[in-house]
Amino acid sequence: MPANPRQHFIQHPNGLHGKKQYSRWKVWWVALNFTIWQHRNRLIFSNEPFNGCKLMEEAMFLYLNTNHDLYDAVKKAEQECHMLSEEAQRGVRNLRADFERGGIHLCPEKLDRVNKLNIEISQLCREYVYN
Repeated sequence: MPANPRQHFIQHPNGLHGKKQYSRWKVWWVALNFTIWQHRNRLIFSNEPFNGCKLMEEAMFLYLNTNHDLYDAVKKAEQECHMLSEEAQRGVRNLRADFERGGIHLCPEKLDRVNKLNIEISQLCREYVYN
């Protein structure tokens, strides 16, 4: 059993081939662990019941918010928004804003830094709860 999130993160990528596959795995790992941590906090501090479906939906949403192909498609739709209804235009703008709040528009170095900070925050929160 890993002693901390870093060890947990390192133990899993065995068998992944290629930079793109490994990169996707890293993003999925951060998204899933961050979502589990948030869900756990809601269980403990807000007395919310466990909902496995909601947990997976939130993790998938966070993962999709890091998909560059999807982000590029949203930006293209926003540029061609004159062909969309007013509601669809608003939806596209909101979706692009959601992507950018997650840092997808940042250069790879800054995005990597954001992901590392999220891992560090998760680790510090875990240490705080156990002390």
